[in-house]
Amino acid sequence: GLAYSSGWFIDKNGNINYNEVADLAVHLADNGSDGILIAGTTGESPTLTFEEEAELNEYMNLYNQILKKGLII
Repeated sequence: GLAYSSGWFIDKNGNINYNEVADLAVHLADNGSDGILIAGTTGESPTLTFEEEAELNEYMNLYNQILKKGLII
């Protein structure tokens, strides 16, 4: 299967836009992706604080469980 190293969506205030990240996850799951690499290698991860990265991981895992998309996070 396919796993996607996802880029992040940052709003104009420099915060992670979780709704856009979730929309991308749903789109990828619905179109054949098996997983998403959180804070992957697209260059955004060094700009995230430890807390932001932890929040993003927690959010995506919870979102994945709620939607039952079966993505590997």
